[in-house]
Amino acid sequence: MNARRIGLMAVACAAAFILAVGLGSVFVAPADIFKTLAFKLFGVSFERMPAINVAAIVWNLRLPRAILAFLTGAALAASGAVMQSVLQNPLASSF
Repeated sequence: MNARRIGLMAVACAAAFILAVGLGSVFVAPADIFKTLAFKLFGVSFERMPAINVAAIVWNLRLPRAILAFLTGAALAASGAVMQSVLQNPLASSF
């Protein structure tokens, strides 16, 4: 796999993660997501911070859900790859 394809997949994965955190019954702008993460993880303060309820939605509800979804997907992909290699059978074959 070349570096361009890996980079494209990383960008798509990051975009899907931002969408998973931002979309819901209350829309959260990507800038507010980045500001909340920067403040909570690194202590960076901005002139215009997101509202308290937006930060709570991102940090307490949507971020754990998105992280758990990505970890679940990674575990399923790894277990599928292990099954294919152990059984010497392409289980996910289109045939």
